[in-house]
Amino acid sequence: MNKKLAEFLGICLGDGTMTRYFIRISGDKRYDRKYFEHIAKIVHELFGIESSIYEETGNSLRNTFYIQICSRRLCGYLNASFRLSLGKKRKTIEIPPEIIGKREIEKSFLRGLVDTDGTISRRGNQFTVQFISDYPSFLKAVYQIGTRMGVFTYLNGDEAGTNSWPRVVKYFKEIGSSHPKHIIRFKERYFHGRLIYLKEVGKLQEKSEYKNLTLPYRL
Repeated sequence: MNKKLAEFLGICLGDGTMTRYFIRISGDKRYDRKYFEHIAKIVHELFGIESSIYEETGNSLRNTFYIQICSRRLCGYLNASFRLSLGKKRKTIEIPPEIIGKREIEKSFLRGLVDTDGTISRRGNQFTVQFISDYPSFLKAVYQIGTRMGVFTYLNGDEAGTNSWPRVVKYFKEIGSSHPKHIIRFKERYFHGRLIYLKEVGKLQEKSEYKNLTLPYRL
């Protein structure tokens, strides 16, 4: 187990659909393209496999697009080695035992989860980091990782995270993010004192300070 693999497993468990033949993750072409390129880079470095990034066809009004990794061998490996379930409808999700108890590995895993199935964003006049899951036991296990890191402060319903700005700052020092839309919103708050909505990210991501981010980003 290494940090890149841990982040990739977090990505897959956060928002991935895996069949026997491919792994697919959906996103929004307005905000997620650079993040998908980061995922493709990780996959190539780990497994030597090329990924496909493509837009949904047949509906020009939607902004959905996908990254897809086609490899029966990779899907079989992830299923056999880390018990990643096949199919969209999963009865349960578990954190692979290889992740637990290794602090740096847990950090990378948590980053992958929050970057895909979480949010780092404005909530009213506050700033929040949260992870969302419909699987109570999995959510609790993720919350326990977050509390061990000193970054999560609540577990409520299908959410775990923090609304505490000092904890958000600590999150970016300890865990960080590989998703430009999260990084931009955090940096705007931290360096410029601005709480921005997602719709404002589109214009900001073309600014020079955000065009060539080193991923993952940490303070």
